[in-house]
Amino acid sequence: ENTLVVYTSDNGAQASGRSDREQGAKSLPRTNHGLRGYKGSVYDGGILAPAFLRLPGRFAAGRTVTEQAAYT
Repeated sequence: ENTLVVYTSDNGAQASGRSDREQGAKSLPRTNHGLRGYKGSVYDGGILAPAFLRLPGRFAAGRTVTEQAAYT
């Protein structure tokens, strides 16, 4: 009842490129499912990530927040 649970994910795919090959890794196609940009870009494909927070008694269940936020 007094523990904040946060679930989030990584923000977008890393662009496939030279660094993959330089490190000897097989370069695989990556997708952002139609979003523009990749990890580290200012476009939606680089900055959008879902997040779910749960703290009973403090956050209303089912609430959707549309303001932008950042975390590190």
